[in-house]
Amino acid sequence: MISGTTQIIFEDNKVIKIIPYRSCMKTIEQVLKVTQIEHENLVRYFSIQMDNENKLRITMEYCEDGNLE
Repeated sequence: MISGTTQIIFEDNKVIKIIPYRSCMKTIEQVLKVTQIEHENLVRYFSIQMDNENKLRITMEYCEDGNLE
């Protein structure tokens, strides 16, 4: 489970999930693994980056009928 405040932003058919730094090291490892996978039944991850406020920004495919929580 992710501690702290996680934000979700919808932008141009993509979703950006922002995670506080203190809870993101394991998430970084996991996302780096799935960014290399392409499959029609999996959400695509486009990028992962740290912003100026030490929050992790994960950009992923937007899925209309799904739940990202």
